[in-house]
Amino acid sequence: MLNEAYLDDMAINAIRNYLNVEGKAKWNDTYIMLNYDTAIELIKDNYKSYINVTGGVANISSISQGGQSISFNNGLSNALITEEVKILLPRPYLKVF
Repeated sequence: MLNEAYLDDMAINAIRNYLNVEGKAKWNDTYIMLNYDTAIELIKDNYKSYINVTGGVANISSISQGGQSISFNNGLSNALITEEVKILLPRPYLKVF
């Protein structure tokens, strides 16, 4: 079973990566946990669902079982940061190279 500390860390990092805020002091773990707790819970639920359906195998784009089919976008980040999660987060910062 996945422990809560791992799931929290994974969700916080997913948010940080989605928003392109790595290295920005304001976006520390505490700030994200206090301000985006609902998004964190949704990401954790999405991750648990992804693991349950895929068995943890990466790069699966769809699974069929009986008459039911589930399709994923290309990659785990798309399974975690769904449209439902995006509406709870600010717009991502533009990446500057």
